[in-house]
Amino acid sequence: MRKTSFGLALGLVGLVIAACGSSSSKTCVYGMTVSCACGGGVTATQTCTKGGMFGVCHCPGTSGAAGAGGPSDGGGDTATAGVTGEAGAVAGTTGEAGATGDAGATGTAGATGGGGAAAGVTGGAGTPGTAGDAGVDAPVDHGTGGVGVDAGGDAPAACTPPAPATDYSCTSMARFTAAKQVVDGIGDEFCDIPAVHYTAANAPYREGHTGGSPPPATPPPEDVTFRAAWSLDAFHLHAHVNDPSIYESNDDSMFWNGDEVEVFVAGGPNFTVTYPAGTDANSMEVGIVPPNGLTGARAIVYLGQSHVALDAQYYAARLVPGGYEIELQLPWAGTAKPTMAGDTMGFYFGLSTQDTPGVGREEYASLPVPAVAGSTCPISPPLPWCDDRTWCHPILE
Repeated sequence: MRKTSFGLALGLVGLVIAACGSSSSKTCVYGMTVSCACGGGVTATQTCTKGGMFGVCHCPGTSGAAGAGGPSDGGGDTATAGVTGEAGAVAGTTGEAGATGDAGATGTAGATGGGGAAAGVTGGAGTPGTAGDAGVDAPVDHGTGGVGVDAGGDAPAACTPPAPATDYSCTSMARFTAAKQVVDGIGDEFCDIPAVHYTAANAPYREGHTGGSPPPATPPPEDVTFRAAWSLDAFHLHAHVNDPSIYESNDDSMFWNGDEVEVFVAGGPNFTVTYPAGTDANSMEVGIVPPNGLTGARAIVYLGQSHVALDAQYYAARLVPGGYEIELQLPWAGTAKPTMAGDTMGFYFGLSTQDTPGVGREEYASLPVPAVAGSTCPISPPLPWCDDRTWCHPILE
């Protein structure tokens, strides 16, 4: 019995000593504290954890001396690190267990030995990457239609310069290619649509204050650049007007009697506009005025000889430095809807201008007006608002 007891005692002593260098012994009772051996004949204690293993042996280690620092400019040889203290080495082994927070705390002693080695040479900054090409994703939603922007708003969309031709939209109409149109007046979805540009001085058709009257001897300063396109669902347009002074009619039945953009649209060739009947169910005449002072943008659509406010989701107008911009997305009216490239549609565009307060419209500048005979229009020459034969009939691309 004594031999057995003595052997068992030696086994426990060996176990206790081994526990100073390892936390994997599973022969202890939680909370039990025993002595453990450290180097140089020094002893310490360790406590049994909830996992049935002795924790780290809390040996009083000696920290390694810090190495000499390298030169201040980062060049030269790096100083030799100090010798790692004994306690740090033990802590590193114990840290694998992860069973108790005590193991990690002791490791700070050995870490001081690396002081000198940390003074390496700082790497140079990387070269900035080249910017990627612009994507073709749908534009970010800029807001809802119909709401005007105060003067000094965002700059116009940076599209390519306009083509010199003034009759593009009278002969052909580009297809709208953007994945989505956000009706906000900005027009960034129209940059790949050919532009039509004319001034109040060189417009294909010009008249003065009333229909058929001569234009002013000194042309107004306004000019317009617009981009028009079609899709199966709607007609799309963005226009930028350079206009140093904006005056508009307060009478929504007479938007034409001031600064205004006027658009005529039909989704196919089967439509009629006569006087006094006005537009039929397959055609639209829309007038839009920009925001001005406390008054927001406004738009009307003529139905026959009556008119109603255009739903704000279909248009937007905003002030920009030096003028204003308008944008439209008009669902096709009635049964006149394009089906494919090669179809024909009806279209016309005009700009009313006013530069002197209190005088009303000073000039109407628009696309060409062909001569027609036998019109029911009450004015001469007949114009698109009273005779569909004066509209352009572009072929859809």
